[in-house]
Amino acid sequence: MSTDIDNPITDFSGCHDGILAEFVKLKMLPELLSDDNTAEDAKQAAQELSRFFKKVVKPHHDDEEVELFASVRDALKKHPEQAMTARGYIARLVEEHRYLEKTWKKIDKSLKKISKGKTADIDTAALTQFAEDYLSHAEFEEQFFLPLAEEILSKHDKAKLGMSLHIRHLDIPAQNYI
Repeated sequence: MSTDIDNPITDFSGCHDGILAEFVKLKMLPELLSDDNTAEDAKQAAQELSRFFKKVVKPHHDDEEVELFASVRDALKKHPEQAMTARGYIARLVEEHRYLEKTWKKIDKSLKKISKGKTADIDTAALTQFAEDYLSHAEFEEQFFLPLAEEILSKHDKAKLGMSLHIRHLDIPAQNYI
């Protein structure tokens, strides 16, 4: 994969590192809950994890689906020999996004209780499984999809993708015109 700092493919890859690092905290949450001295730490960790999924993970999935996957689909017109593979990867990744988001909703119910200082049953196996599932998802994307995207997206395609992502994340109020 390219090491160009202005390459949006590199940015997507970098996001996975940060996401996976946060999910290490998720796996540690049951330990925090088992020790009375760390109840406040557990409360804070639960708040941060809940906020992180909403503010980082879900938008990352949206960026991939709305911008990256669309860019790859458009580029397939010039690379029909890779169309079946790319479309299969995209379908798999979208399906995994929905599964991870659905699974997260169950975990987040407990996190919200904990973040309010309430007692909640934490399914340690579910937390571990979620973290492992996300790792598998990210590894598949890193090993297969992102290298394919890097290969088929031209320099112009990457610049267009980068600009689309930049505009998507601008913090400006919506403009209404009559």
